[in-house]
Amino acid sequence: PGDILVFLAGEREIRELSEALAAYFHDRLEILPLYSRLSFRDQDRIFTPHSRRRVVLATNVAETSLTVPGIRFVIDSGRARISRYSYRHKVQRLPVEKISQASANQRKGRCGRLGPGICVRLYDEQDFLARAAYTEPEILRTNLAAVILKVLVLRLGDIDSLEFIDTPERRHVNEGFRLLHELGAVDGQRRLTRLGRLMAKFPIDPRLARILIASREEGCVAEALVIVSFLSIQDPRERPLDRQQKADRAHERFRDSQSDFVSIVKLWDFYQQKRQQLSTGKLKKLCQTSFLSWRRMREWHEVHQQLAILLRDLGFSTQRQAIEPDNLHRALLAGLLGYVGNKQEANDYLGGHGKKFKIQPGSSRFKSPPAWLVAAEIIETSQVYARTVCAIDSVWLESAAAHLLKFSYQDPYWSRKRRQAMVAEQASLYGLVVYSGRRVPYAKVNPQAARQLFVRHGLVGRELDAKAGFLQHNHRLMAQLEDYENRLRRRGVLLNEDYLVEFYLRRLPEQVVDGNSFVEWCRRAGPETLASLYLDQESLVSQAGLLPDHLLYPEQIQCGRNQIKLEYRFTPGSEEDGVIALIPEILLPQLDERDFEFLVPGLLVEKVSALIKGLPKKHRRNFVPVPEYAAACVDAMAPGKGPLLGQLSAQL
Repeated sequence: PGDILVFLAGEREIRELSEALAAYFHDRLEILPLYSRLSFRDQDRIFTPHSRRRVVLATNVAETSLTVPGIRFVIDSGRARISRYSYRHKVQRLPVEKISQASANQRKGRCGRLGPGICVRLYDEQDFLARAAYTEPEILRTNLAAVILKVLVLRLGDIDSLEFIDTPERRHVNEGFRLLHELGAVDGQRRLTRLGRLMAKFPIDPRLARILIASREEGCVAEALVIVSFLSIQDPRERPLDRQQKADRAHERFRDSQSDFVSIVKLWDFYQQKRQQLSTGKLKKLCQTSFLSWRRMREWHEVHQQLAILLRDLGFSTQRQAIEPDNLHRALLAGLLGYVGNKQEANDYLGGHGKKFKIQPGSSRFKSPPAWLVAAEIIETSQVYARTVCAIDSVWLESAAAHLLKFSYQDPYWSRKRRQAMVAEQASLYGLVVYSGRRVPYAKVNPQAARQLFVRHGLVGRELDAKAGFLQHNHRLMAQLEDYENRLRRRGVLLNEDYLVEFYLRRLPEQVVDGNSFVEWCRRAGPETLASLYLDQESLVSQAGLLPDHLLYPEQIQCGRNQIKLEYRFTPGSEEDGVIALIPEILLPQLDERDFEFLVPGLLVEKVSALIKGLPKKHRRNFVPVPEYAAACVDAMAPGKGPLLGQLSAQL
């Protein structure tokens, strides 16, 4: 005879086995779960008298924390959930692992304490002997940020030189420093900052200390104190396996649809109001009916009082005042930058360092997931879940995580409106894109490249509107030479863009990178300096003798008694490519299209060549090479002697 203690890995296994045993044995066994999140009232049931054989289904909480009376049999699954910090994914994990030999022997010792007992291990002896002798110490499986902060404040020297009983790996130390840098406690050289010294005065996790410090700037110290003290203890809200729906209904009065953190404040306000109105006995009963742990609520109150005294000693005002939830959420964000997530699809989120997670189903935002969120913790069990979340604005990250953001730039371009080179900026936090495509001045990123764009587009491309005398002179000269190139239908012959860019770069100082700095420099520069910036036609013409003949490319043509102005465009593929005649509407009835058949002399050979190439092959092959025949025909033809096609046919 005697009771049975079964060691299982976690709550889920306890629930499943409890249901299976109840269905098989019905009322022949009394089945009791036992785990740390269970209410104290339900945990105390293991000490009550009973008549039937009792089976206690427990996690490793029953290894050392509690001694269950009357146990004669122990059934050990040999597994447990061990809390570990993942240095790769930056989350606290609860993986199911094989327990050590020491833990197995500790479990064995739970039976037969008052008489003979039997321990059944659900794994063979070879498996047992192959296991580690002792459970890995916590210093090797937790974040070392708090330890490192204390070492720095106490000036104990380089942490690498300290003699630990169990020396943590170098990567664990690096991860601790990374977290302290994230919180602003150390700088890039791992030196303690003023903020770090202040954080070290709080006897709580560095993340929570950072939240309290940030709350002073946001004017929400009282609310942040409530949340920080809550996060320092185990959640007092109880949800028994057999009364989950009743517990959810009882907790509904505290739920805030927008923020789990505001829900915590509502719970605190409810408890404090009832605490002042009710006696201790009635308050205990109220907690019981509200599915709240009386002991944990009292612990929450005590932690709150201790931190409040410390805050007042440090000059913080803990007076409650009306605030916006956003103020509170910004303060929380300062300490929880590693737990930011961006919604991808459905209820899936992408966080920093590439970790993916979901919102815990019990959250008030589970059915209305925000685009951006921050969580009190991200923990891996069967899946990776974010617990206690609220929505945030990604814009807040630009100030809260300014020292952590990584920037990349692409697609620089010249903006005529802004008179400067611009570039698309992307900012990311631990690989999580905070924003992209934001247009910022390129000069702040790459002054030399911005200067090149300014000169090429603003000065050479004539896209900068400025009143400098030399610039207006140069623009007129460049416009004239560009017109010559349009007539010749060739680019780069008279205007060599690279030469012009180099011309300005040699003469302008390094600090001239945009329109504003250019205008300011021109205002201060002396006459001799400005005189060196005047261009002349001889220095621009790249090859001698290529200036267009005005007889071949006239500015106007004679049509009867009318002079028609001409413009030349070199835009291949466009309808306006070629020679444009600017004809007043009143003259249209007086003109004959035959007046325009011969175009201008400089382009007539090209037109005749195109006409010859358009002949059927049996005729075209008689006029090869085409350019020579075209030139000979043009020499023999003249406007006024008949239509162009008639004269050309006769010559061919």
